[in-house]
Amino acid sequence: MHSRTEVEAAIGNLARNRVLEYLRAERRGGRSVVTLVDISEETAIDPEAVESVMIQLEDMTDTPVRRASTDQLRWHIRR
Repeated sequence: MHSRTEVEAAIGNLARNRVLEYLRAERRGGRSVVTLVDISEETAIDPEAVESVMIQLEDMTDTPVRRASTDQLRWHIRR
């Protein structure tokens, strides 16, 4: 049986992969700004979990996103 930590890590990885997949599709479609609500609705992931993933992505070395300075719910997709 897997420990709770392993299960939580697996869920986090799945959420991150799903969000990254969504962001790639949006970028290919020419979109440069997304909201947490957009991501949550399209990925069926809780908004708080989406925000957590986005913050993790923002902290990565090759940052694919950054939070808009004027609206905490909007995120810029980097090209």
